[in-house]
Amino acid sequence: MLYRTQIPNRGKRHANPRAATPAIGIDANRFRVGALVFLLLAGSAAGLAMAAEPGRTSGDAPRIDLPGMGPEPGFAEIDKDSDARITREEARSAGLNRLLARWDDADTDHNGFIGLAELEGFRLQRKALQEGRNDRADDATRRQPSSDRQAGAGPRAADGGQRNGGASDVRQTAAGRADADQPVLTTGKGSFKSPETVVWDERRDVYLVSNVNGGLTDVDDNGFISRVAPDGTILERDWIAGEGNPSVVLNGPKGMLLTDRYLIVADVHTVRAFDRESGAPVHEIRVYGSTMLNYPAVGPDGKTLYVTDTGKADGQDGAVYRLTDSGAKAVAQGESLQRPDGLLAHEGGLLVTPFGKGAREVYKLGMDGKRQPFAQMPAAQLDGLLRLPDGSLLVTSWAGNAVYQVKDGQTQTVASGIRSPAQIGYDAKRQRLLVPVLRDDELRIYSLSSES
Repeated sequence: MLYRTQIPNRGKRHANPRAATPAIGIDANRFRVGALVFLLLAGSAAGLAMAAEPGRTSGDAPRIDLPGMGPEPGFAEIDKDSDARITREEARSAGLNRLLARWDDADTDHNGFIGLAELEGFRLQRKALQEGRNDRADDATRRQPSSDRQAGAGPRAADGGQRNGGASDVRQTAAGRADADQPVLTTGKGSFKSPETVVWDERRDVYLVSNVNGGLTDVDDNGFISRVAPDGTILERDWIAGEGNPSVVLNGPKGMLLTDRYLIVADVHTVRAFDRESGAPVHEIRVYGSTMLNYPAVGPDGKTLYVTDTGKADGQDGAVYRLTDSGAKAVAQGESLQRPDGLLAHEGGLLVTPFGKGAREVYKLGMDGKRQPFAQMPAAQLDGLLRLPDGSLLVTSWAGNAVYQVKDGQTQTVASGIRSPAQIGYDAKRQRLLVPVLRDDELRIYSLSSES
């Protein structure tokens, strides 16, 4: 069965991030388009729901194509008043969000405008950076030992450890069921900076960890995504990084979703897509009016992308957005959502974990925006949300310092003593629970195997 998943237009930094009308445009290396259609292939309705879930690792990832793309606009098309220079407003109207994000770099004569030669130079530089990144990824894969490639592992750093970071503290303990004092492995100390989400890339057999590296809503372009081996080795600390990389903007990356070809990342005001093999930027969706985008998920129809906006501490600007060709539209918003965080497709609607201080209830949000109760947790400030292969749910709680499991209408604690457990992942190959501990700058790995 073939499902269409629409991932609409890309955007970058904007002078007015709270503009009432979304002004969305796509700027890829050589293309521009008003909307993208994503094709999601799943084996069944159940498989579709699993593919849409945060941290899902069983079955095929959504298969995505980028059809119907046209060329980037030429200088004359952008220069609406034909005065031989491009203003920021003209660039914004043309959807040139990458140019806007790197305006000072492109404006080589620093006169506040972009001329024809400056635009061509900017595009050539961007193309060279992208091609160089792809070549480095290909070279790293070729240098990888054949045994690692057969096992599905990603390319390791040249020194066998992490890149662009100090030594990481990897601590290993005896394997067993998830326990407050007995993670199988702990890694990231000295390297991670506010790790918020971890996903298992089944194809490469690596863990991807998003690092906020600063304030949760700071637009500072210093966020990064790390690649970690299952043994805890940090293969590349700055696999995707905003700082020092003109081709990438990454401020405070949080929730991540893997598709067949892309890694989708929620980043403050923008949902970004990167090539899942090379890490090169591919696509962006700016959500105007958002405060802190937190987690992306494919909806129950298999063709619509949703994202939570956790908002500010008072909860008044929290929202769940539906992303369409015509822009981001709120399914629901306001204080009643109690700062929506985790997101998961479920029985024609979306399950939401609220991060509000007194919020203990995982609730179901209908496509009409109505809230229905689903399950009460022992403690509040719920964050991560994940469905295991047996159909049970895992939920993290900052107030409880714990990970809870909801199964057959019952809730139990599967891991505790975890300060600030954020968006969790699951390694289906090893039956492992992957817990990023945001305030402790580390990744804890627990065994969920029935065998001790």
